[in-house]
Amino acid sequence: MSYSRSLLAAGLFTGLFSFPLLAQAADFTGFLYVSDYKAANLDRYSYRYHSGTNTIDTIMPAGFGGNTTNAVFITGGIKEGVQGTNNDIIIVNSGGNTLTRYDLNGNAIGTINVLNPNNTPHAFNSIGNVVVTHDGKFLYAPESGGNVIDKVDLTTGKIVASITFAGAHDLAIAADGTIYAAAYTGSNSGSAGVWALPSDLSSKTQLIASGDHGLTAPSGMSIASDGSLYVQQNVGAGPDGVYHYSISGAGTGATATFNAPTSLTSSSALHFTFGNNIGPDGNLYIAALGGASGRSGNTTYTDGIYKFDTSILNPTSAAVSLVIAGGINTGVPGGPSGLQSPKYLQFGYNFVPADDPGAPGVPEPSGIIAGLGVLGMAGGGALRRRRRRRNR
Repeated sequence: MSYSRSLLAAGLFTGLFSFPLLAQAADFTGFLYVSDYKAANLDRYSYRYHSGTNTIDTIMPAGFGGNTTNAVFITGGIKEGVQGTNNDIIIVNSGGNTLTRYDLNGNAIGTINVLNPNNTPHAFNSIGNVVVTHDGKFLYAPESGGNVIDKVDLTTGKIVASITFAGAHDLAIAADGTIYAAAYTGSNSGSAGVWALPSDLSSKTQLIASGDHGLTAPSGMSIASDGSLYVQQNVGAGPDGVYHYSISGAGTGATATFNAPTSLTSSSALHFTFGNNIGPDGNLYIAALGGASGRSGNTTYTDGIYKFDTSILNPTSAAVSLVIAGGINTGVPGGPSGLQSPKYLQFGYNFVPADDPGAPGVPEPSGIIAGLGVLGMAGGGALRRRRRRRNR
């Protein structure tokens, strides 16, 4: 089924509302954004959500200009994280060294010139996946190469807080503003596990210890509508898993309890997984680099986007299904859309719904200044809502 641009725009508008509203919504079309590490593109897919059955289907390319045969939406050295906003899309590019804004139609706005507290230019070192606060004012960037997490004021571009943290790849942000950060074991053993940090990054408290029920390589994280936390296991050689934790308490005083009946700690379908995101159906969608990442020439696993059915008790590998196929061998294009090695992903319905600094009349902290009022001229561009992936 092909969707017109007007239908895609209408679907994105619906998809930007928060999860509780979705439970009451009629069927709609939304967008899924995927950063392709191998191809260095941001891909976009449309999907159909069915409220009666709480399912999504008809996932198909929705690339630049609404292209239904090629999912490539933005090009230019894009290998890492993506954050949706009500006015723009913030992309981690150049191997994790810069942040760039694009409008919701895929057109470049400019690079965010981030400043250190002393007003000197800040040089990022391998950012993973970023998160934006629910009011749209601040961005948190984990620098796995710089061993630091930075809090950036999106109005001024200045770093207003930072904390030493070795090897952070992904962050999640809770409803109360608490930041969760994950780091691998190994060379980053000092930060291994999952940690909780206050919004001002003044401290860090270990929420989940490295090795908890076998979780030694936490990568992607998502917070479900009930406040529980899904953590992706990435052990490199595979198989990987999905760990589900209930969260009690608040802030850095919270505790995490492992939920064995709703966790899949080892899946033969998953290999070298990074980002994940809660879909409008409540299931977890996982980006897997798999064989096409070039990891030791492994061709056993298929790169792509996988769905983990969160409703299944005591899940097996059957709870995981491939929904968008990627490449299987290094350098070989993947499915019909060209997807090769997805690393991070985000559903448009999770964009943060706030009046952020990208609104018309507020200068962008970027090298290219462009008003965003023109977004109303093309499908989906007039949107003024955003939400981070499932409270993150």
